[in-house]
Amino acid sequence: MNGKVLSVIAVATVLVGLSNLWLSGRPWDLAPIAPAAKIGERNGGRAASDATIPAPATSDFAETFDRPLFSPDRRRHTIEIEAQPVPAPLPPTPPTVVEIPVVTPPAPLLLGISVTGQTAQALLKVDGQDQPAWHRNGDTVAGWTIAEIGKDRATLQQNGQTSHLLLYPSNDSGKLAGGSSAQD
Repeated sequence: MNGKVLSVIAVATVLVGLSNLWLSGRPWDLAPIAPAAKIGERNGGRAASDATIPAPATSDFAETFDRPLFSPDRRRHTIEIEAQPVPAPLPPTPPTVVEIPVVTPPAPLLLGISVTGQTAQALLKVDGQDQPAWHRNGDTVAGWTIAEIGKDRATLQQNGQTSHLLLYPSNDSGKLAGGSSAQD
């Protein structure tokens, strides 16, 4: 590069720097609508008019704000609701009577019997419980009352029904199966 070109670039850089320094000290006016006095200053001291320009009130724009901005015709949206015919009321229906059957809970499962002297106990497991428990005559287990405990059976009663729980019932094939019941 030539020495003259470098000196021109240096002078231009210095001028730009000085103009930025001078502009940084001036206040900035970022108002969207400049007052009339400022307009006069910008026009070299001559006012645009003798009267000041009043700022419009925001209530003047209420109609403008009510109209949709992105609608092509800028007309207010109206919702038309058609009147629906009211259906005639249905005649009253007679109440229906539903009989709810009485469900007898299943009898507990007999797992063991303990007879010692005058005391007899039955080891019973109820559906929904994790551990079996020992019960005596007269105890109520899952809605069933223990009526009698024998050496190989327990008799339970509920609402007039009787269930005999056998400790060693036999099935049809002759093999022994534990804890079955026979209800009367």
